[in-house]
Parts: sequence; structure tokens; C-alpha cells
Amino acid sequence: MKPHLTLILLFVTFTLFSQADRTRYTLAYSFHLSDVAGEGSKGYFDPALGQSVFVTAELSTKRSSRFTIGAGYLQSVLKHSDLHYPSFDSIEQHMTNNFVVIPLGVKFKFGSFYIHPEVAANFNYQNSIKSYFLDSDMNPLDKPYDVFTWNPTIEVHFASLMSIGCEIKVVTMTVITGVKGYFAFNSNYVNTFGAGLMVGLKI
Repeated sequence: MKPHLTLILLFVTFTLFSQADRTRYTLAYSFHLSDVAGEGSKGYFDPALGQSVFVTAELSTKRSSRFTIGAGYLQSVLKHSDLHYPSFDSIEQHMTNNFVVIPLGVKFKFGSFYIHPEVAANFNYQNSIKSYFLDSDMNPLDKPYDVFTWNPTIEVHFASLMSIGCEIKVVTMTVITGVKGYFAFNSNYVNTFGAGLMVGLKI
């Protein structure tokens, strides 16, 4: 899928949502453990803590379900510490992948409880690797000795997301808590996935 076609579809969908009378908006933040899937990377990386933030519009269709569209930032972080270097026990590398994600989904509500599956257009716009020397106690030194950043060719790939949680009414707003997971497909062998806790506000 071409990036400009995705942006056109996104603009049309947001326009339709903004004209609806029953649209609600959610801002949610999550932190998660990231890992990779793919034969070429199995056993090479260790999970590390990543994060995401999403803005989502919800359009009520009936009492138990709502169509959703959103936009957000997702960061996956992976660690690798099997490299050796003279005078040091090891080197630890942190690889960070940064994505812009545009999800479409349906939220199913059961009272205050909800299940929210989504499919998404996934743009991997920047990656980086930070390398740290480890001391004899296997602790990284304060600053990385090398930082390598690159911008991949912008292509549209796909991701799937799943959120499960509760909505708690507080005065005029609703507090959202739960867990969020994702699987992001990329053009190379490194497909990332993760899951973690989520908190947010709905207005």
C-alpha cells in the first residue's frame, strides 16, 4: 500500500468520525516488554521495555460495540549482550525501532469491561542501536560508546493490536486501565511483538 493512499483513507475516515454525534476520544499510554519473531533473530535478542501512546476516536454503533480509528507512536526496544571486547567482559546493545501506527478496530463492551482488537497500517520511520560497555559486574557504563541511527525507506506494513481492560467513570471523564499487546510486521526478518500495562483517559 502506498503511503499517500493510506493518508487519504485516514483523512476521509477521521472526517466521517468527526461528523458523528456519538464520537468519544481516548488518549492512552502503555509500557510493554518487546521481543522479536523470525528465524534469523531467534535467541539473538533479549526482551526490553518499550512504550506506546495512542489517540483514538470511537463511534458508537450499538450498545455493545464501537468502531474505532486512531493514530499513535510505538517504540520497541531489544537488547543483545553476547558480544565480547578486549578489557571488558561484554558489550550490551539496545536496538530501538520507532513506528507510526494507524489502527482501525472494533471495541466490544460488556458493562465496564471491554475487548478491543485492531488492525493497523505500520510505518517504521527510524531505528537506532546504542552500544554499552559492561563492567565486571555485568552492569552497563553510564553512557553508550557508540550510537548508530538510520532512517529506513518509508513503506506501509501491517500490525495487529489487542487491548483488554476496564473503563471507570470519574465525573465527566472515563479512566481506562488494562493490558495492550501488538505484533508489527516489517520488511526485514525482524517482526516485533510485545505486551504490557496501559492507562488512559476518555472524553
